[in-house]
Amino acid sequence: QDQSGNGRHLTQGTDANRPVYTSTGALNGHNPIAFDGIDDILSVSHSSVTAPFTRFVVFRLFSDVSGQAIFGSEAFLLIITSSGVRFRADRGTALNGSTVFTNANIIATCVFNGASGKFRVNGVEEASGNVGANTITQLLLGGIAAGTYPLSGRIYAVVGYDAALDAGQITAEEARLQVKYGL
Repeated sequence: QDQSGNGRHLTQGTDANRPVYTSTGALNGHNPIAFDGIDDILSVSHSSVTAPFTRFVVFRLFSDVSGQAIFGSEAFLLIITSSGVRFRADRGTALNGSTVFTNANIIATCVFNGASGKFRVNGVEEASGNVGANTITQLLLGGIAAGTYPLSGRIYAVVGYDAALDAGQITAEEARLQVKYGL
């Protein structure tokens, strides 16, 4: 459920493609949504979002299989590749992290400010640069389409701001998430 009051609830109309809300793997009493790595995906449609924005995702991968999307859309994605975690906005350069984090709890931070962006993992900046610019009209969680880059793992939280947060704000939000989820 969207807790911002903006009505951006995640949905899935096909029962077989719904991830499971489970107490297995709870962090500090907060239950995750578990994705099966086959076809589970959630979507949220909303009015267009343009840069700038900042997204935080708390997640855990079950495997280091390349080609898993934590979240994505027609314009940007956070994906696992054989070389690590990548953040990319369409028409730009992918920002490549250096490590695949299997069976570890992760806070990934993606900042998108028009053409520039930055990508952080567990409070450490992995990359920054030109990630391109595009308008986002839909966000998908657990893949970029049913069965495309399916996630095998758990997502605990997605936090979004319609602004490019500054360094102090980013550090404060990452610290809040670390405390909330006991990381």
